[in-house]
Amino acid sequence: MLGFLVQDGNDQNMIQNINQFSKTNSCTVFSGSLIPMLQTNVMQRYEAFHFNGKIITSNFRLCQQLPHLGYCKKRYYYIQNYE
Repeated sequence: MLGFLVQDGNDQNMIQNINQFSKTNSCTVFSGSLIPMLQTNVMQRYEAFHFNGKIITSNFRLCQQLPHLGYCKKRYYYIQNYE
C-alpha cells in the first residue's frame, strides 16, 4: 500500500495525479485538512504514524517528520521543481 503525506489541497496538479494513481492502485492520503477533490481515502495526518506501507511526501516540512514514522516500510521525499 502507498501513502501520500500532503500539506494541503492547493496543488491541483498533485490532486489530479493522485486521483489518476488511485484508479489503478490502492493508496491513502494523509493531510491536516480535508481535500474534497480527492477520490481516495483521506485520513488525518497523525494516522500516518500507524501506516505500515510506503509513504511519499513532496513537502520539505513534512519530510522532516518521515524518520519518526515508526511503522512505515519505506519513506520517500519527492523533490518537485528542483532547479
